[in-house]
Amino acid sequence: MFAKAIRGILYSAFTQKCLDDTVGSKLTEILRKPDNHLHHLLSLSHGYLHPNQKMCLSYCSMFPRDYTYDKEKLLRLWMSQGFIIPEKEKHGHDNCEDAFDELLHGPFFDYSPSDEAKEQKYVMHELSFHLAWSASGNKFFRAHDHELHCIPKDTQHLSVIPKQCDSEIYFSSFTEFRELSTLVLVYNSRLESTDSQFHVLDVKALDECLRNFRYLKTLDLSHTDIRELPESIGYVTSLCFLGLNNTNIRILPNSVCNLINLQTLELQNSAYLEELPNDIKNLNSLYHLDASKQHGAIYVPPGIGQLTNLRTLTTFTVGGVSWNCKVSELAHLNSLKGSLHIRSLNNVENVEDAMGACLATKKLKKLLLEWCHSGEDVESDDRISVAEHVLDALKPHGLLEELNIKGYYGLEFPSWMTDRSLSDLVSITLDDCYNCEKLPPLGVLPVLRCLFIQNLRGVQIISCEFCTTGTINHKGFPKLQILKLRDMYNLECWDDVMDGDFSSLRSLSIERCPKLKSIPRFQFISDISVMSCSKLNLPGIQSLRNLKIGDLKQRKCFALPCELHLLLMLEVTCCEHLCSVEGLSRLQSLKHLKFRACPRLNFIQDEPLPETVETVDIHRNCYALSNWRLNGFEELPDASEAYRKFVRRKCKGKRVDDAVMQWDCSISTVTMI
Repeated sequence: MFAKAIRGILYSAFTQKCLDDTVGSKLTEILRKPDNHLHHLLSLSHGYLHPNQKMCLSYCSMFPRDYTYDKEKLLRLWMSQGFIIPEKEKHGHDNCEDAFDELLHGPFFDYSPSDEAKEQKYVMHELSFHLAWSASGNKFFRAHDHELHCIPKDTQHLSVIPKQCDSEIYFSSFTEFRELSTLVLVYNSRLESTDSQFHVLDVKALDECLRNFRYLKTLDLSHTDIRELPESIGYVTSLCFLGLNNTNIRILPNSVCNLINLQTLELQNSAYLEELPNDIKNLNSLYHLDASKQHGAIYVPPGIGQLTNLRTLTTFTVGGVSWNCKVSELAHLNSLKGSLHIRSLNNVENVEDAMGACLATKKLKKLLLEWCHSGEDVESDDRISVAEHVLDALKPHGLLEELNIKGYYGLEFPSWMTDRSLSDLVSITLDDCYNCEKLPPLGVLPVLRCLFIQNLRGVQIISCEFCTTGTINHKGFPKLQILKLRDMYNLECWDDVMDGDFSSLRSLSIERCPKLKSIPRFQFISDISVMSCSKLNLPGIQSLRNLKIGDLKQRKCFALPCELHLLLMLEVTCCEHLCSVEGLSRLQSLKHLKFRACPRLNFIQDEPLPETVETVDIHRNCYALSNWRLNGFEELPDASEAYRKFVRRKCKGKRVDDAVMQWDCSISTVTMI
């Protein structure tokens, strides 16, 4: 953080065009002081920020100290207050993104330790948070739900934070704050219940608040149990941000369409909401419309294509409850970016409509294309043909990073899926494409890192064409790291691969492929997990470090392949009929053994465990091993009834170096759960 503080000072001074000798002298003065270097550096870095950047940081003081910020949500909140102003992209850059990245250069934000960087979750350093809070005064105020009587009268930006699950909220507490610019109910994800909500006890008071809020720009009622939004929401024409995520809203009043300044409408996981108001097309200032939910769909009305400023449209469902919205509505939404989920593509009637969507003009990062089954066991030839032509017409932009195709019932995949112009494509998911009999040659994609193939029931063979690149020197799947096959019930054979193919593959997971008998001998793989593949015989793979096998059905004996010289961990789980695992003594690098839910499994008496083993975990339902003992171990007297734990006895009369070479002293712990 010390280095980030100095870097932030230099970066801010440079961007503010004030990088001169005074910056160096101030830094030197701070570093000469005996203590509190970091505090003074943060203050100096804060001083060089643009006034709007200071407001952005003060805005963050409304949230809890340990809050995890979602970058996209935070940018939308800042934008609603005018701290950052969206402009048209220049050279592929978004000035709103730049505003956050500039703060990230400094000591104020860092990636959340619980999330990967790609998820764009961030935290504020404690000192940075305190600095932002001290600079905000009463203008920015956070209150817990039991402290609403303590809100200063001059507060302009207010957040309410629940102290416990299922907190109650009274909107009558806010009726006197007529000049509020922000009212945010903050969801506390650290509470025990993950689906907790504010209980709104006075919806009538909310109606009164909305009639009085003349300056309100940001209103977030997410995670409340509110079922209806008063018609008076239409009076708050100053509103730029409206958050209704995870609410019980059944219907949005058409008066929402009077919010001519609305930039963001968030409706994530509004389980009971089925469609948007018919006049939503009037919201010409709308940049972000997030109506995604885990189950079901929220239909958008015809005319949505008139909102040409839209940058976020997370989900688009073809068809509708009260109308028929065509996929060609997407034609002029050329500013879309981020993620787009197009649902119910089975409702597309002709290829011209699909071509009219013009997906190739939209710089999306993630694209999910989903068909819904008609309910028929076998789709008609006409429907299959239409599906193939529709998918072919939905070729995305070359900057796409993640592609997911679900429920597609065509016989073949389009040629654009293996087009080298998709030079940024890092992840592909093919799910429930049940008519496809052949996998496309995805090995040609230059940067593909993750591949998930699930429930392609028509595929019987994975041939060498899967890796085909068409050139001798170019190897298949050069960057692929993770490969998962699931529910491939008719897959029988996986042809061997050429030297150099899958050169980056590190993790392979195969689940519920009951007819599969063999897999290629991958050269560099380190982790393999095999579940419900009772006929599969694994090849010897020298590079393998971790192996998990499970649910072997009627199989009584599992023979480990030779050449597992580097295997460190072996886990065997949920094998009801398995009696023995052969070849344990050959695993000369093995350190960890795990057995779970294998009631008949026992060790072969004539085959000792390797001397390298350090831990053995024997979990529930391993009845045949319930009385298993090893020389040199004793049971802990305070072990609970749920498990039995053994520890190695100390070796007496031997030097430690000699003791560790003895088999009965090499295993450090044995746990039976």
